Amino acid sequence: MKISESVKIVIGCAAMMAGVSMAAAQTTATQMAVMHFTFRDSARGTVVRPDAILIDNKMIFNAIDEAGRMSVPVSPGDHQVLVKANGYDDLDSRQTAALDQAPINVIMLDPAEDPEELRPEKLGEGMPADGTLIVGYVTDETVGKPVAGAAVELLKQDVKTTTDERGYFKLPVSMPDGKPMPENLNGITFSTRDIKVSKPGYGFEERLNVLVESGTPRIYQFQLVRGGGGATVDETEGRNNLQSSLFGLRNVEPEDPASTYSLPMGAEVTTPTASDSATTSAEGTHTHTEGDGHTH
Repeated sequence: MKISESVKIVIGCAAMMAGVSMAAAQTTATQMAVMHFTFRDSARGTVVRPDAILIDNKMIFNAIDEAGRMSVPVSPGDHQVLVKANGYDDLDSRQTAALDQAPINVIMLDPAEDPEELRPEKLGEGMPADGTLIVGYVTDETVGKPVAGAAVELLKQDVKTTTDERGYFKLPVSMPDGKPMPENLNGITFSTRDIKVSKPGYGFEERLNVLVESGTPRIYQFQLVRGGGGATVDETEGRNNLQSSLFGLRNVEPEDPASTYSLPMGAEVTTPTASDSATTSAEGTHTHTEGDGHTH
């Protein structure tokens, strides 16, 4: 073989290898994951449109729609996400992007100040002497806007109210059936109630066996789905699972709410959704990131 032919072969192989490397690099460059975000007020459940979003210290200018949703193509892996919004605490969290799935990251931003109606001096107004209050907000699950005129009722109690223009409601809960709270010497009693939220044009949501205690308001967020349908969630199982996971207890009786009580006293905030906790829908998997910077 002539030297010139050998050189041609070597050059040809080198060019081929370079071409393969470039093609591989181009393929790798096109393999981008997508991160979907939805921004919400952690106190009210309403939509928030941030003023600034940084991913890995780079400002993001992608459009945020009226429902507070945004999608950003990123490389697969972990990314640092910083969200800033006027009137809210900054939220710095780590989010993971994968090629095989695109979860919807629900970012819950904490207001710099509590809503007036949730401040201690307002929260207890109208509380029955022998009971408590269930208060909270009802929003449109899709667009994150308040739902005014939604009916909120205690089932089998003939106690009803409706939400105002903020989607806010306050429901008095008398507790003549209250039982003494175990290991409590302050006369606090407990009971359970069933709640239903509904509005024509929307579905409904029921929460069964909601644990209430005298003198301690429960704060809820409800999200209604347009077009009908509904969901019913029994909270007993969730309390049993929480007690078991925290304390390793296995002898909890579901029919005894007192045996499952494990949360500290004070106003308790619950954010129920149609599928309760992290959910999967036609849009994908929802994860929640709250003001502590952790994804739930």
